Amino acid sequence: MIELVVKFLYRYKYVRILLKQTIFYFLLMYFFGLLLNLYLTKELDLNFFNWIDSFHYNPTAIILILVGITLCFFTITLYFYTQLNHNKKIEIKLEDIAHIWTNEIEEVEKERIVKEYNHSPFLIRAINDKIYNSKRIQRFNSENIISNIRYFKDEELYIINEVLAFLDNNLKVSSVPSYNADTENTYINDQNYFKEFNTGKSNVKLLSQISLVEHTINVVTHAIEEFRKIENEGEFSVDSLKLSTVIISALSHDIGKIINNNFLKEIGLDEVIVKDMNHTDISIAYFKNFIEKIGNFDEKEMISKSIKEHHGSTLPSDKLSKLIFIADKEARKKESRELIIELKQAAQEKIEKYEREKKLSDDKIQNDKLKKQLEEKNALIKELENEKKISTAQEEIVAINEEEYNKAKSIVSSEVINKVENDKERDTEKLIEFIKKNINRYTKRGDSLVLREKDLIDNPKDFLKSISDEENIYFTYQGIKEVFEHIEEKKLAFNDMKDHNFFKILKELEIIHFYNETQFYKKFNINYINVDEKLSNVVSLIKMPMNKLNIDIENMIEEKMNSPIKKYFITEANK
Repeated sequence: MIELVVKFLYRYKYVRILLKQTIFYFLLMYFFGLLLNLYLTKELDLNFFNWIDSFHYNPTAIILILVGITLCFFTITLYFYTQLNHNKKIEIKLEDIAHIWTNEIEEVEKERIVKEYNHSPFLIRAINDKIYNSKRIQRFNSENIISNIRYFKDEELYIINEVLAFLDNNLKVSSVPSYNADTENTYINDQNYFKEFNTGKSNVKLLSQISLVEHTINVVTHAIEEFRKIENEGEFSVDSLKLSTVIISALSHDIGKIINNNFLKEIGLDEVIVKDMNHTDISIAYFKNFIEKIGNFDEKEMISKSIKEHHGSTLPSDKLSKLIFIADKEARKKESRELIIELKQAAQEKIEKYEREKKLSDDKIQNDKLKKQLEEKNALIKELENEKKISTAQEEIVAINEEEYNKAKSIVSSEVINKVENDKERDTEKLIEFIKKNINRYTKRGDSLVLREKDLIDNPKDFLKSISDEENIYFTYQGIKEVFEHIEEKKLAFNDMKDHNFFKILKELEIIHFYNETQFYKKFNINYINVDEKLSNVVSLIKMPMNKLNIDIENMIEEKMNSPIKKYFITEANK
């Protein structure tokens, strides 16, 4: 309820002014009434209703109050209006501006003064308490809006939150336009993002996997980074960019890709008309619709121009348009690199699947051959037993020819039985070695996402393969599953893991710590600790003592400090 009231007040400027002036007027009325009651009764009484008796016998008092209040109110209002609109004359000496045409500019250290704004507690609370469905939008709001709220005007905060809410309500919308007539689709297909990969899919089809929210946050993140460079290195002037202008422009540049019937009706369009429009024109119409709800906005035309020009054929000359143009192109490059990693991962999985199936086929042929030999061996033994004759007088010896002798000898020396034991020993050695090689690592999914340092804390059970402390190694269920899959060279379902033979082997070797007869996992806290922040998440982990794996602890600690997981630590969840 509070959030709706705050939005209403900050959306309509004249309602705010009327409310403020009304409150001011009644305060003046109360103050004059208090003074007049004190004059008439010689007593200081703060209760408004007790003044009625004294005023009843002095009707002149009411007239004096109204006249005094009105004169005072209009005098103060007129004074402030005059101050705000008074044009002061400024004296400028000729020598102070002579450098404009003489080029004699003194080298003065330039310092940028960033204006700060005060906001009502209701507005601050509404922004701080806002919960978004998208984690990326929630993090962006926390890191870039809430942390810089003092540098934004009220109307800028309103626009930012309206656009973020609009994006958050359309999380399934793709980052590429839904209509083929849009010029961006032609531009994307003309690029060489995936030229070396013969996927059979167009650039538009591949990039359609990237959501609009992902692309927009990528663009605004890059735009802010470029703005910081300008802020730290560039020359500042009266037309220098503001952080709020950059954020609003970057957030709004592609909102026209959202085809929302309710919003289209508000701007006088429908789904039939927009089929022949570029998304940039729809984005500008949406943006101007947000502006109309708050009245005037100084940067409206500048931001509209940057939205219009961010897909131009040449680099724009305007500072904001140029920044958004570059940020959009860099975001697409980043997204294409991440998709290339996924394409390579998918291709590698196909190769592994083919090789695995081929090996299974070869093994089946070999097993069938061994099985046939075993059946021949059993048949021969049975045949020999049937032919053996025992006589009470003497034992008849049946002669065996050389061919049968050689055949029986080859069957006896068969390695059918030994092969099983040898395979078990070899798999155990490979399992232990691969466990050692996968300490302090991401899972395949974690590697493919190109995680930032603290992104691991969002979903450790899917992104983390293993992590170590000074005594133990801890594997996630997904991490140990990937180890088993590598050794067996095939995909495993989680149901296959429950009674997997490798768990029995690791239990026999006391490599896995069992908490009771069947439970070999426990909940632990994954803690991310940096200079000014501490994050935590709970995940079930499988503990393996290092001394059982003959690992050099000092060397392991050193390797962890050089790994991406160096700022992550483990504690038991019940501590």
